[in-house]
Amino acid sequence: MHWILHIVEDTNLFSILLLLLVLSWVGGAIIAERAELAAIARRVSYCVFIGYLGFRCYTHRPGGAEMLLTIVLRGLITAGYTISICWILLPLFSALRVWLARQLVIQPLIASVRPSPITASDSVVATVVSEPAPAFRPAPSPEDVAQIEEERRRVEEENSRRLAERKRREESLLRVELLYERRARELSSIFPRERFDAFVKKYMNDEMSVEWIEEREKLLQDTIADAVGAMTDIKFDSLQALADYFEQRRAEIKAMSIADDVRDSYIVQLNKQEDAALRKFLRT
Repeated sequence: MHWILHIVEDTNLFSILLLLLVLSWVGGAIIAERAELAAIARRVSYCVFIGYLGFRCYTHRPGGAEMLLTIVLRGLITAGYTISICWILLPLFSALRVWLARQLVIQPLIASVRPSPITASDSVVATVVSEPAPAFRPAPSPEDVAQIEEERRRVEEENSRRLAERKRREESLLRVELLYERRARELSSIFPRERFDAFVKKYMNDEMSVEWIEEREKLLQDTIADAVGAMTDIKFDSLQALADYFEQRRAEIKAMSIADDVRDSYIVQLNKQEDAALRKFLRT
């Protein structure tokens, strides 16, 4: 306390305030988020402020308001130094107290309750005493056996069903792939490979059921057959028969559950086939 009084009373005001500002900044950074220590520092600074006022009023006997105001101002500065120094020292003292408590109290207490080493004979006795007798397990009832067998059979059937569906899906995709490869030269201009792959990816992917994929396989086979001119083997007796045939094909395409853009492309190809069949009929 004496060196704080020396700084407050024997140093110029600017130096006092500058040093107080530095100590307050450092102490505030250290005491941050330590509300209990900050409260202790405030109480100490209150006591120092009151004690300083009492001490100076007793020793100097202020005779006027100016001298009393000076004592109050220096008392506030002294309290400021006190709280700043407490902000710096209290966290250090708190950490030191925790470390001493751990070294002097907790560690000896842990050592005193640590179990003594177990000898070989103690281990044998402890094993014999503590090892529980094997629990009696009754034989499963016929109902339990039947339930377990039923569950096993159900799992096997489910696995078999999934394998069969996977095989059917792969065979369906293989058939349409082979069909397209066989007709690739004839289909290159009216049903290019990109459109075929897009159709398979959109309508015959793994998210579809195997029944749906087989239906799309049949649809794709019919479409490819029509696209390569399967109708060329048909002999039309009249222009009306030819028109009726293509009108029926057009109605079938419109009834398909496919995307509108795919349906429109099929109709365009059918119109081209109708024009080719009409020219062939007129040549004959």
